[in-house]
Amino acid sequence: MPMVVSTEILVFSQPEFHTLSAKLLRIIFDVHNEFGRFLDESLYKNEIAARWVESGYGIAEREVQITVTEFDRMIDNRIIGKGAFHHSAINHSVIPDGARGR
Repeated sequence: MPMVVSTEILVFSQPEFHTLSAKLLRIIFDVHNEFGRFLDESLYKNEIAARWVESGYGIAEREVQITVTEFDRMIDNRIIGKGAFHHSAINHSVIPDGARGR
């Protein structure tokens, strides 16, 4: 099933991924602990992205368009037919070029 993503996807080694993942989770927990659990989602996303950039890890894309083509779409558990499906990956972080190896 072909997929088209609106940004470059980098492949990290397992140690690189775990290092970046730990740094991102630290930022996420710091924001949650500072602001609590009832902050608006868009404010959480903006604050996490800002802290990621301030930490020098590169730019942060908060939502990424993903298009999957050539598959049978399902709506209400019924196959509708061949077509394209567009999805905004919400709450998924994509680490572009500048972040590798930091």
